[in-house]
Amino acid sequence: MHRTSSVRNGAQERLAPSQSGSSESSEDRAEPDLLRQSRREKCESGARPAQVDVAEVTERPVTPGDVLTLAGVALSWPVRAALGVGLVPLGLTFALGTSLVRGVRGHVTPDTSGFTWAAGGQNAEKADAHDMRVVVPGAEFDDWNGSTARAVKVRHTVHTVDLTVDRNAWSDKKLDSDTFSGLTLKSRLDFVAHGTSKYCDNFSATEIADRLAQGGLRRVGVIKFHSCHAGSKHFLEELGQRLAERGIEFGWLSGGVGLMGDLRVPARLGRHTYTWSPVIMPWHRVSGLYAPEALTRRVLKGNAAVDFKGTVYDSHRPSWRIASDFSPLH
Repeated sequence: MHRTSSVRNGAQERLAPSQSGSSESSEDRAEPDLLRQSRREKCESGARPAQVDVAEVTERPVTPGDVLTLAGVALSWPVRAALGVGLVPLGLTFALGTSLVRGVRGHVTPDTSGFTWAAGGQNAEKADAHDMRVVVPGAEFDDWNGSTARAVKVRHTVHTVDLTVDRNAWSDKKLDSDTFSGLTLKSRLDFVAHGTSKYCDNFSATEIADRLAQGGLRRVGVIKFHSCHAGSKHFLEELGQRLAERGIEFGWLSGGVGLMGDLRVPARLGRHTYTWSPVIMPWHRVSGLYAPEALTRRVLKGNAAVDFKGTVYDSHRPSWRIASDFSPLH
């Protein structure tokens, strides 16, 4: 079991749900605008989700529901393991092919989009861990069991999350000027939301860069998109150029090409938290039909030189190795 992650800087965890992946769509600019208008109307009508102080949740006593959940997880282990055993060969087959491809072209995706930024220097800063982790969650919080909400809570369970950004402030572009000012080249910024090849949480690359700049971001080691299709087409490349234009240093950009998901489900036993998966597999984040997310992840090197040892965010890492793609740093 993992203890509930601490949230520093007085940040509050957003314990309302959503879904984190969405299929590719060809909607034009009007649809995101309509979605934002609908979201604001829900908030104005009193449908805004409650914010819960993590300290209060941490002290909550064990309930009968907690015990039943834990018993169900324990008793269903053989079935969940059998499902995983049946699906692992499929994932390993994809892993072999992907490993061979990476051995030829390298793990850093070449830029062919027309978007560009100056490359980082040769003397890369070394990092063995993230000194700060910030999560920007998706806005669709209607369903308590939604996959975005689960993914956000999973990150609070297995990592120390320093800040979960307030969704309304992010959506309405009303962030405090020091929201991201404490991040360094050893820090990480996670976006957990619906996504297409053009938008993450209905925001374009330019809109995301504008909000990060407004929030005081000056530098960050890794920006990772846990959303569908973020690595498709040229969303990451455009974001990189927009960040560079605003004077923001970034080490790495990362996002998956296809449908993405996280198998883990957050649960608790009183003040203790843990995660479990309906399918027991060596990897928890999946792409498509239970293949490892790492197989469809695109990685772009930023305008600042920083290497996270033993992860895909390391310019000296052998391209054929995929095992370290499952590191907790990812």
